[in-house]
Order: sequence, then structure tokens, then C-alpha cells
Amino acid sequence: MNIFFGKISKKFDLNQIEEGYYLSPKGSTWFGEIEIGDYAYIIGGDKIQLWKAREWGKRNEEECLWFEIINKNLNLKLNKFTALEFFKLTPALIVLTSRSARNRAFFKLETIRDLTIEYISDPELYKHNEIYRKIVVHESKSAIDGSSINIQLYYENGDLKLFESDFFDKSVIESFRDNLKFGGKGAIRKDNVIKLLKSKALKPSAVFTNSEISMRSLYDTLFCGYTEKEKYYVVGAYWDGSNPPDQTKRFLDYSIWENGYEDKFLSDVKNVSVGSHIAIKAVFTREKTKSVMSIKARGIVIKNHNDGRLLDVEWEDDFTPFEVDFSGGYWETIKEVKKTEHINSIWNDSTENPAIIDKDNCMKFPLNQILYGPPGTGKTYNTVLKAAQIVEPEKEINDFNEALKIFNSNLGDRIEFITFHQSYSYEDFIQGLRPDVENEGSLSFERKDGVFKRISDIAHQNLLDSYRENDAKKDFDLVFSEFISPINEGETHKIEVPMKKVSLFVIGITRKSIEFRKNDGDSIHTLSIDTLRKMYIKGANDIILGGLQPYYNPILDLLLKMGKSKGTNVKRQNYVLVIDEINRANISRVFGELITLIEPDKRSHGKIPLSCKLPSGEKFIVPSNLYLIGTMNTADKSIALLDIALRRRFEFVPMYPNYELEYEEKETLKLINERIIELKGYDFQIGHAYFMEDNFDLVECVNKKVIPLLLEYFLNDEKEVKGILSHAGLIIEENGWPLKIIGK
Repeated sequence: MNIFFGKISKKFDLNQIEEGYYLSPKGSTWFGEIEIGDYAYIIGGDKIQLWKAREWGKRNEEECLWFEIINKNLNLKLNKFTALEFFKLTPALIVLTSRSARNRAFFKLETIRDLTIEYISDPELYKHNEIYRKIVVHESKSAIDGSSINIQLYYENGDLKLFESDFFDKSVIESFRDNLKFGGKGAIRKDNVIKLLKSKALKPSAVFTNSEISMRSLYDTLFCGYTEKEKYYVVGAYWDGSNPPDQTKRFLDYSIWENGYEDKFLSDVKNVSVGSHIAIKAVFTREKTKSVMSIKARGIVIKNHNDGRLLDVEWEDDFTPFEVDFSGGYWETIKEVKKTEHINSIWNDSTENPAIIDKDNCMKFPLNQILYGPPGTGKTYNTVLKAAQIVEPEKEINDFNEALKIFNSNLGDRIEFITFHQSYSYEDFIQGLRPDVENEGSLSFERKDGVFKRISDIAHQNLLDSYRENDAKKDFDLVFSEFISPINEGETHKIEVPMKKVSLFVIGITRKSIEFRKNDGDSIHTLSIDTLRKMYIKGANDIILGGLQPYYNPILDLLLKMGKSKGTNVKRQNYVLVIDEINRANISRVFGELITLIEPDKRSHGKIPLSCKLPSGEKFIVPSNLYLIGTMNTADKSIALLDIALRRRFEFVPMYPNYELEYEEKETLKLINERIIELKGYDFQIGHAYFMEDNFDLVECVNKKVIPLLLEYFLNDEKEVKGILSHAGLIIEENGWPLKIIGK
């Protein structure tokens, strides 16, 4: 039985996909070697079908090959199809299933075991994960499994090697290269896969599924050359005066791109190297003022004719156009794209490889989310897991103990944890005045930043530094410690700080301020260390300082000079603020005007970034790398009763009793909750966490935790609580108080 795969684009004739034919004369190159009676997986129309070649014929006077449609939808995604264990891995299967091939639509698949049509036409087959190859990276060759269907890589003397399994086409084996060593040198899409391959610990092996790394992504990364500073271009396809003016369809049909000018952009086109990424764009203005760029097609340059006009291109098949919210600098017919964030926006295909986390698009996690549900359903447990995954996005964290370790090690730095209560205020959360308890002379107040502003400032500075190429800045506390070390270590009693005309001398340091005197006087003055910190973080002196501003500036300049760290790029990091019991505070009072600023598109690097001025006069913006995780006990308040401003700006993740986990007395818990739901609703159930504690004892758990909750739910109605316990088969102690059970 001969099996092929064929590609039919929905853009050119959707009827072919629906009716089962392919338009082209018999004997044309488009059919390859396919003959009557052969089978073909048909890729097109966002689905994969199975057809059988039936007869040559005509449709509307055009020659075609008619097929019998055996299965109209196998429920099989392309990344899974290329990972099927049945077929030898060839360049055609790996690459041309998703990219265009010149004058060819059908490709023969080389089977590596006997197959029947009944077997491969059953959609249920493709639901079983064991029929798909995975990518396994081993610590050493000794971990290799010679009988495995998986792609196996291993390390030998520090080099990455490929285990040469029989299911590889020889040409694929010969093209393998250890590109991991080049990671980070400019090939953006390869770098994303390299980052992912390095993200999992080898214990002694790491496994990646086809949804994490597709066969094509792996092939592009490890079976093709790594070109440093890989080139990316956007090109136009609109030829004014031609019929039709939009040449996109012709370019895709003939696997080319052509410069429409005979006297312009010739040198630019000649400079496009083979292997460059290319995208057809259309730039236009929406709503009179907003510039938008539509990406209509993407491909790889496979030949440059060196005439300044023509490029041969493997275009991605059935590409879905999309828009990006930038266009500045890309109006010309051909333009190289150099900005990392623009490359990622156009070429990072998150639908093919959703597990990749790149520098500028860390939206794998929602920025604002609330875990809600009744007590004991794992809200805190999952908060720890989510926070750990957010701050360490390149790691696969499934173990709670590992997550807890990451959570605790980042607590107070990249993770903050607070609990809302009825009297929690804007001043606690954002910024307010607090008594200066260290000032013994008189009553005074100092401006104090709340937890949200503190972590926002730190996260925003990290975000800004991550975009500054080779101009990173050391941490303020490290620089300040270095600045004052001569006094602290007794090397001198004063530090001279040059000013424009004279100098000032730092002569002492307290926990909150530095003491200085002017060059021409004996009076001692103080400067706030906290104010210096804020100026340093912002890299500017735009904070309201009054008459002391001239003395802050020279110290700031000195600290900034000491803080420069040339040649070291700052890595973008994620930050998390966990708000426990988020529903217990007055949200309007706590967030104030900032409730709007937490929306993703209003963040610092969102589509429409917004900032506000705090009562202190400081400018404030919520950074795009700060994630908010709230928890909410629905036994206290229903979602329906939440502040509507909060509901519109957070994603809500339900957390209810889980009966799929393994724990004792699962059926008892089910029966308890079954009765609670009837009487009071889903939000008042008992969570599974109560039944999963170490050294679990049913009687102890019910008497000390479940019954008190039930009495609270039912306002001490003993009769209702007894009815619930009896429904669950629990034996209640007669005439006893407090109410308790003695067994079941």
C-alpha cells in the first residue's frame, strides 16, 4: 500500500478540499508519483483528511484527479502528523508539509511498518500519545534506548549528538549539527528552541512532546546551519498600475517574490541571502491616525537570482494573515527588520510552539488572575505553583516542593505576598504618609510606598534595563554600599563629591539618610537614601526635591557612573504580587485610579500604555512584567457580588473539589458536598485539601475542620449539619455537644 501526503490550499480552491479532487493535467509534476489506488493524507483547510486516488477526469472542463474521501477529518494537527511513528523522517515530511514546494503537491511517505487502511483511517487512533515521536535529550550515550521510536539526542564530551535511528532518512542524519553552542547569537526562532531544549534538567534525560517542539522547529534548529544575525525582511506585493495590483496570489502560486521596480531597491534585493526569513506586508492607516501593518504571508528565501528583482521563496502553506500594531519604518517595498520585538511579533509562531517563552512576549500566563472557590480546594497550593512558574518560565515545574522552594527564595524580591482585609487602604497598597518614628525631635511624616508601588518600580526598571543593549545598571543597594564603604570600613571620615564650582562632603550614614556638609560651612544636612534610590532607578532627577535638589544631583551622577555595567545585558524577569483574600477589601478604595492601569494594554509595554501622577507628584505606570494573582474564598462572597471593575480586569480560575486525585475517603467527601450543593450551592462545598493532609484521620478531620465549617455555613443549625453528615454515612455521637462524629 502506497501512502502519500498532499497539500491543497484553501486560498485557491476550497471546493477541491470539500469535494475530493485536485486540478492539474495528468502527468504534471504536481502529482509526483501518485497513481490510481494510492492513498494520501490531504493537508488543507485547517484539517487533515484521508483520500484514495480514484480516477482521472475533468471538473468544469479542467483536467483533474478524483479521489474517494475515506475520512473527511482525522482530528489530527500538523505538528502531530509529522511526529507519527509510522513514517521515516524525511526533509519532505518534516518541512514541506507546511512550506510550499515548486510545482509539487504530492509526496510519497516511506512507511517503516505494515499498515492497513482500516487502522490509519480511524480518528480514534490519533488520540493515543504513544504513536507520536517525542524528543529526548540524554545526559550521556549510556541512557540511549536502541528500540525507542523517539528522536534521541545525547551529550558526549560537551557536544550534542544525534542517535542515528533507522527511521531517519540518510540526508537528515547527515545534516545534523550541534547548534546549541550558538544559542543567543541572533537567530531568533532557533534561539527560542535552543532555550527550550536547555530549559529542562537532565535526570538523566529530558522529554519534549511535539506540542512543545515540533519536528519542523527541531529540523530548522539542529539540521540547518546557524547563521548569526539571521536576516528578516518585510516586502510589499502591491504593484500600482498592474491588473490586479496585489501580486500576493501570484507570488504564492509560483513560490517567488519579485521587486516591482526596475530602478529601485535593486541593491537591497541583491543583498538578501539564502535562508533569510521574508514576510509579505501591507501597511495602512486605520481610523485616520493609527498605523497598522498586516502580515499576509511568510516564507524562507531558497534562491536569489542576483538581478535585484527576483527571489525564490518557500512560502508557508495555509498561512493565516494577522496584524501587528507597528508600521513605522516599513513602508518601503523591501525593508530589513532588525528590532527583536518586531521580529518576535512577526515570526514567533506561538500556535506551532506554544511552550516557547521569548523575551518580549511573556504572555503564557495571564497578567491578572483570581483563583476562586470554597475553602480547601487548593487555591494557596496553586498560587505557589503559578508564582514559581511565572518567575522561572524556562523551567518545567510540576513538583510542589520545588515550586515552594522557588517561591520562598524569591519572596520579598521578585514575589510579594499580602492579605487584604476590611481596613486595607490605598496608602497601604500604593503610597501614603506615615509617622516618622525615628525622629525624636518633633512629630513629622514621611512618604511611604506601598507593596504594589515598590514591586512595580522594581519590575519596571528591570523591563527598561532589559531593552537597553549593553548598557545595564547594577543594583542600587550594591552601588550605594560601594559608595559608602570607605566610611563604614573606617578608611576615611568623609567622602568628597565634586559639584560644579565646589564640593560637598558625605560625613555620616544612618539607616534612612546620609549626612553631608557643604564645602564652605559646618552645618550638617541630610539627604534621603530612599529618594536617591528612586532617582537612581529612574535614572533621572524628576522627583520633587525642593531646595536640596542641587545636592542630590551630584551624588546621583556619581552613583549612576559607578552603576554602569558595560557589556552585560540585563535579562528580562517576571515579578508576581500575590493578593490573598482579594475580595475582603474595598477594591475601589485600595486600587483607586490604578484599577485601569493594570489592564494588559494599559501596561508599560501594552498597546496603549497609560501612566498617572500619584498624590506625591510622582509619575507611575504598571509594568508589563508584573503578574497579579488573587485568591478568593467563595464561601465569603460570590463572584457575582464582586466589584465590577475588578471582574472586568481579572481572569477567574475556578477551584472546586477535585475527585480525580488519589486520597482517602473520596466518596465520603463527595456525599458531603452532594448534600451541601442541594441545600446551599456549589460555593459552600468542603475542599479536597482537608482530606489530603499527612496522617489523615477521618474522625479528627470531620470533627475539627468540617463540622465547624458546616455550622458556620448553616448558622449553627445543628439539624441541617446532622442531615449532611448522615447523608455521607457518618455516625454522629448521640446527645453530645459540641457536635461530633465517632466513625462511619
